[in-house]
Amino acid sequence: MAAIITNYYRLFNAKQFVESVAEPYASSDANANTHHYVFIGRPQQWDNENLPPTPVDSINLQFDAYKDMIALKRIFGGDVAHCVPREDWVSGTVYDEYDHDVTSTNPAYSGATTLFLANFYVMTDEYKVYKCLFNNGNSASTVKPTSTSTSPVTLADGYVWKYMYTIDTDSILKFLTPEFMPVLACSTVQAAAVDGAIDVIKITYAGNAYVSTPTVNIIGDGSGATAVATLSGATVANITMTARGSAFHVANVTLTGGAPGANAQARAIMGPPGGHGKNPIDELGAYYVMVTAKLNYDEGSGDFPVTNDFRRIGMLIDPQNHGSNVRANANTLTAVYSLTTANTTAAFAVDEIITGNVSGAVGKILSTTDPVVGGAAETRFIQPLADANTNQVAFTTSDYITGSNSGSVGRVTAVNSPEVKLHSGTVLYVDNRRAISRAADQSESIHIVIEF
Repeated sequence: MAAIITNYYRLFNAKQFVESVAEPYASSDANANTHHYVFIGRPQQWDNENLPPTPVDSINLQFDAYKDMIALKRIFGGDVAHCVPREDWVSGTVYDEYDHDVTSTNPAYSGATTLFLANFYVMTDEYKVYKCLFNNGNSASTVKPTSTSTSPVTLADGYVWKYMYTIDTDSILKFLTPEFMPVLACSTVQAAAVDGAIDVIKITYAGNAYVSTPTVNIIGDGSGATAVATLSGATVANITMTARGSAFHVANVTLTGGAPGANAQARAIMGPPGGHGKNPIDELGAYYVMVTAKLNYDEGSGDFPVTNDFRRIGMLIDPQNHGSNVRANANTLTAVYSLTTANTTAAFAVDEIITGNVSGAVGKILSTTDPVVGGAAETRFIQPLADANTNQVAFTTSDYITGSNSGSVGRVTAVNSPEVKLHSGTVLYVDNRRAISRAADQSESIHIVIEF
């Protein structure tokens, strides 16, 4: 049996993911939508700080991600966008041209064997995005496209460009990175798109011995498309569309007249369903989705501490509130326990080890308030698993805790639970990184790109 799963299945899955983030909350149905969260974790160092370990996709990953998770931030529809690899327009570059039939037997100029691997679109320094419909016989592009016309435009270097959309300022700030660019839609371009229009007829053999210009005949399931040929000496140099027509999905091009046996050949390049510009996500192959989350200082009343760093970024869906089976709905959630202490002798130090004198519990300090000597403090901590024998018993209100570095001592008056139910939900993505430092006067933008 010969079968394939097409790139459009990848696009379908990407769209379903974006839809799952964007669909509104339905109070009448608690399970009507999916709650997506980005999380940070791992304040403790890797064995090799310059070479973080590669995550292993296993059931254990679902548990492991929570062991040193710090906090979670919910993402909404405005935090996701379809995207494609960034391709800046650079003068002197030969760009691939759009072709409805890029295959291993008909590769693009770059060698790409599928359209979506070809460099057939560009973004200019004005953040305008264009699709290359014709590259003038694999010539270098030397004239930057600037037009926002809804019709294809031919420039002085012979390139034919189709304007798609302009990336707005908000999308530039949120979704444009050195590696990826967002895919948007221009309503004016969409409204002007013509399904089945023929914009380019490509010469596959220029013929010979022409003594007069041949007639271009276009026959197919559409109508209204006309074109004229131009000679260079005794061969056909170019075919120019005089009317694009519509409703073509199949078209056969022949050239007749001019001389017996001149036999030039050409083929029509069929536009995508709906016409160029109608559906940019499908046309550019945007089966990548970018998820963004901005960590604003110590938001969430300290859920995201600014006194420590993190080394893990991830994404999960449908975590539950601590102590219940109810899905979390808050914008931010802390994933760590904290201790309230009294009679604290001095400030505890970030990253030091604390030990309970009664319980024997051990934790590593994530963040702590700076108490007045003898006063109260709140200390957030994690209990990372270094090995199977690591002490994971809980602190109790019978404990006095002692800091391993500061020597500070405090009496535990409360053990405060995290806001998220540990090990709830489903982890979708994990990225181990080098340390990312935080500070009280800075915010961080997280970009996660998922390829479907």
